[in-house]
Amino acid sequence: MIKILQIIDLLQWGGAQKMQVFLVEQLNPHDVELTVVSLNASNGSPIPEYLRQRGTRVVFFPFPKFLSVRSFFKLLDFVRREKFDLIHTHLTYANIFGTVVGRLTGTPVIASLRTAGYDPRYHRPIRQFVETVVVKYGAKRIMANGHAVAELGRKRFAPREMDILVNAIDLPSPLADGERVALRRELVGDPSRPIVISVGRLDLPKGFPDLIRSFVAVRQANPNAVLVIAGDGPMSEELDALVRDLHLEGTVFLLGQRNDVPRLLQAADLYVSSSHWEGLPVSILEAMASGLPILATEVGDIPYVVVPEAGLLIPPHQPEQMAEKIISLLSDPEKMKGMGAAARAHIQRNYSPGVWVHKLLSLYASVYPPAGVLLK
Repeated sequence: MIKILQIIDLLQWGGAQKMQVFLVEQLNPHDVELTVVSLNASNGSPIPEYLRQRGTRVVFFPFPKFLSVRSFFKLLDFVRREKFDLIHTHLTYANIFGTVVGRLTGTPVIASLRTAGYDPRYHRPIRQFVETVVVKYGAKRIMANGHAVAELGRKRFAPREMDILVNAIDLPSPLADGERVALRRELVGDPSRPIVISVGRLDLPKGFPDLIRSFVAVRQANPNAVLVIAGDGPMSEELDALVRDLHLEGTVFLLGQRNDVPRLLQAADLYVSSSHWEGLPVSILEAMASGLPILATEVGDIPYVVVPEAGLLIPPHQPEQMAEKIISLLSDPEKMKGMGAAARAHIQRNYSPGVWVHKLLSLYASVYPPAGVLLK
């Protein structure tokens, strides 16, 4: 039995958290005793209970502020007592404190990078400097979830190399026709209306104001088209106000946080990502696995995933060009159908869970050789 500790900043829904859930699901069949530590209380999130139901221990060590000495020593004492075989960290605080704890306890650490940009509102140069130094000199391996993320990481952590482990996704079972029609009716009233969907945290990096503004022109060209956005976050009220200001009520629907995103995706006709910066968004992988054509901004690892036959790419911050492409795609349902089929086939060939978990276990074995037995 291999004892693995996963440390993550928080367990609210987001791309990193989705992959944490996916990781637990993929490691379950193997001889692994898995513990997940969250450095935030994550109140109200369904993720901790979901993980527990799958046999994973979930422990909280909230850090109310960056330099929370008491929380750090509680975490350190926990890791010393538990004697984990390796630590895998996700997001900034986890990378910093997990790596330090690993060094102090002699536990090998794999630190993860997940974004090819940063939010200027929350950017803390000192915190980033600390993360850079700690990970560069303390982590055994540095894992990036995509090629663009790795390229940025090579510059930041030089001369350290990056291990690239691109996100993976399960192919969902198709919805029955009747269920799909019923869900479309529930979402927008008339199931015959073309549905454009986007999924993500309602925050600055995702560029949702651009997407909403694009629908002023989309509605003029196609009054029947609708946009649904699934997600919650700090920009929720601002986006609600923008919809009202642009008189897009009945055209743009903000669904809030949803736990049935795979079903929502299969009920839609076109997926749009308006991000200003990204790593590799899980939502795009999910949309492609659901057989949706993609229109996305050309940021982060998106160009590596959205191949020409599966979707279109545009520059970020261009709502007018976004509107033009949405209008063009919605006017050609057969083209969208072909792109959606190509998207699903591309995910099936290149982003399968089996390939992903084998690469992950190989990475684990590189820092803790006994983990190599998990590959057999």
